[in-house]
Amino acid sequence: MPRPSIRGMIARTYFYMSKQYGLRLSKQDRQLYEAWNKTYPVQAWERQRNQTVACVMGRGNEFVGPVNLKACG
Repeated sequence: MPRPSIRGMIARTYFYMSKQYGLRLSKQDRQLYEAWNKTYPVQAWERQRNQTVACVMGRGNEFVGPVNLKACG
């Protein structure tokens, strides 16, 4: 089991991979990740990381939150 401080981030990463790249999640995994997502909400450092990644990749993880591509320099 991953440490609690990163469980929410892991869940949101799996949700993103599932939607973006067709990663198949079992019902059991999806239920676990939904619980982690709810129990460990998005934190400021994760939003900032999402923004930084979006500036490089051209899109962010919608499960983390919105990004501002106009702020990329």
